[in-house]
Amino acid sequence: MDAEKFVDGVREVVMAAAVKDTVCILENPPGRRPAPELLALSQWYRGLAADDRDMVRRALAEASHAAVFGLFAVLDGVRRVSDDRSGELKLWYEAPEGRTLLNGDLHDLLNSECWHG
Repeated sequence: MDAEKFVDGVREVVMAAAVKDTVCILENPPGRRPAPELLALSQWYRGLAADDRDMVRRALAEASHAAVFGLFAVLDGVRRVSDDRSGELKLWYEAPEGRTLLNGDLHDLLNSECWHG
């Protein structure tokens, strides 16, 4: 696996899945006794017109992208989560044939393809 394949996988199994899963939860809150806040949100969402539900889905896609972009920026070292600048984060993919360093350009790779929902 290289960085591009990693980012492609994150787009699918993290970003797109987060949007899809959130919409499913809004449509039908899981569990025997969902939290009252979730039930209220679900009732509001289900009361929206189809166009407005689509706008919510698009807003969720934007939020998903922003969260993953921020995490990738931290992994790439262009955003810091600590004032300690003496170290750096490294994300490695280890396979039987060897190790591949993934981070460095993850946030740029994420934006290399259209991500708007």
